[in-house]
Amino acid sequence: MPKNAIYPRHSHPWGELVYSYSGVMEINLKDGHFLAPPQYAVWLPPDVEHQGLNRQAAVHCSLYVSLDLCGPLPQRTTALEVNPMLRTMLEYLREKEGTCPSNPAHLRFLQVVVDQFAEGQQVGSFLPSTTDPILGRYFSIYKIIRMTIGH
Repeated sequence: MPKNAIYPRHSHPWGELVYSYSGVMEINLKDGHFLAPPQYAVWLPPDVEHQGLNRQAAVHCSLYVSLDLCGPLPQRTTALEVNPMLRTMLEYLREKEGTCPSNPAHLRFLQVVVDQFAEGQQVGSFLPSTTDPILGRYFSIYKIIRMTIGH
């Protein structure tokens, strides 16, 4: 996605996992704001109205999860930690984009991806953000410190 891209506000009857391979995706809700850098994905349960955007260029994906597979995933929107195995699985999906979507082995692989997200650590809305230039400097320092110490 190019810098300053915006997806219109929408919802859908399936769940959505938003993951950013590079850059940061932002997800706006009526009552919250979530950030998805490569260390985290944002889980949106079915029927949650949201708007996606990115302030800088980003490469991301949305994994749509059918309603019947959403049960083990959180019931509320949250950021989920992406462990190294899951990151590798997402890279594999990126490389295989559009190939054999109904292949039984591919569907089993996708089920494991969903299972990994379901077992992932929930981290809330990830990090604070602001458009204020003075506060923005402090939040940037805070983000660097958190990423450095692994929180």
